[in-house]
Amino acid sequence: MPGMHNTSGNVSLLDCTLRDGGWVQDFQFGSEAMQEILYGLEEAGVPRIETGYLDKAHGSGKERSMYADFAAFERNGIQNRRRPGTEHIVM
Repeated sequence: MPGMHNTSGNVSLLDCTLRDGGWVQDFQFGSEAMQEILYGLEEAGVPRIETGYLDKAHGSGKERSMYADFAAFERNGIQNRRRPGTEHIVM
């Protein structure tokens, strides 16, 4: 993967709980649970967190980690309290 390999031998971590885990429960985490998951991952020092999935036909963004578009992702607000050095990503 571009950007995931470096010559120093270090490993770069990407957590995908809110995207991959969403398939188990139709992405219905609820805003509070999504905030708690993000907070815990950020406190653990995870540098990259995949916070959801973009799907124009099925995304809603309310209480879910599946968004109709990037604007819905931004309106959700779960990524607003980002720890410095943490990158939030959507697929």
